[in-house]
Parts: sequence; C-alpha cells; structure tokens
Amino acid sequence: MKDGLTACLDAGGTIVFNGQLVYPLFDSVGLFQVASGRGRDDLIIERVNEHPVFDGVDCYDMSLRRGVAGFYARGANPPPPEAEILHRLVKDGSPIDWIWQRRQGGQLLMHSGNTMWMYLDDKTSAARIAPQLLDWVCAGAPVTDLENC
Repeated sequence: MKDGLTACLDAGGTIVFNGQLVYPLFDSVGLFQVASGRGRDDLIIERVNEHPVFDGVDCYDMSLRRGVAGFYARGANPPPPEAEILHRLVKDGSPIDWIWQRRQGGQLLMHSGNTMWMYLDDKTSAARIAPQLLDWVCAGAPVTDLENC
C-alpha cells in the first residue's frame, strides 16, 4: 500500500490517517509509540496549533469521555520534523494530531488514536470533529500553512 499512498500524496492528494501506525506506510513518519504513562493525568490533551477540523472543540472533551481518559489517544505516530503539531499529550508531549504538508506535494493529517469518528454522536464539543473533517476535505483540504509548503 505504501506505493499507492505515496503516489496519492505526490499527485497533491490529502490522506487522513486514524490509528496506530504499525507498518512503515509513509516515509519520514515513525511507527506508533505508546505514551509514557497510562493514568488519567498522563492522557490529557492540549492544543498546540489551530486547525479547521478542531474549531470550537474543547480539549477537555477530547481528553475525557464519560469521565475516562485515553479514548482519544494513548500515544503517537511520530511526525516528520516539518509537520505541524495540532494536539499533544500534556504530560509527555506525544504528538497525537498533526498535519504534514509535504514539499513533494500532498498532505497527511495524522491522528494516532483509534478513530475520530467515534465522537460523531458525542454530547460534547468533540462531536464537531467528524463533520468539520468532512467539511475540510470537501473544501479541498486547504493548506493551512503555506509558508512550510
């Protein structure tokens, strides 16, 4: 699958990846690393940079679901150096959401948790993620950081 994914990106496409990367599908992207801690306080999320997919979403609503931490992410798919970190774990700095606008073309929006779709019917601001992701993709997944393109 790596060749097909690279061809998609090279053609200027956008890939949204949800999950723990356990095979080297993308050059310069590291394989999943479990967060250094497993307790509630170890899995609290903070926003590093704004992005339309997460507009109006409170990090508290991603950090805790029904009072339990870790649903959103429990580790990181390490990004390439030029990626823009969107969210990370406060405790160890694990980058859990990031976007990489590749110099060769295309962009990769990475989420290291199981899936952002699980929040679709959530009763919190996290329910905004899935529809805003679709809006962003349908709008052509506009590049948000032209300087690093």
